[in-house]
Amino acid sequence: MSIKESKKAVVNLNICRGCLQCISVCPRGAIRVVSGRAWIDEDKCVGCGICTRFCPFQAIRMVSSKKAKKDREVKEIKDELGKLRGALFSILARIDKLSNDSCER
Repeated sequence: MSIKESKKAVVNLNICRGCLQCISVCPRGAIRVVSGRAWIDEDKCVGCGICTRFCPFQAIRMVSSKKAKKDREVKEIKDELGKLRGALFSILARIDKLSNDSCER
């Protein structure tokens, strides 16, 4: 990582326990609660790293801005795939039900 490349804080949601100690120490108010876990607004985060020192579970780490953006995009894609998977299973279940209904006649 070059010196000019900025850093951002990211929360590992698998580790975060929702204690929210990080919220009160963020000087920019970049951390808020989403679904009971800390969420960091990348646009507000200035990369000071204070939150990483106050997290008792070490759920927050500093990464390059590019990596933070990539991680966010990967998560969005995975979320979209999860929704598509749910829709696909729903459609397959409907097809299966229709197939079973027509076989019973």
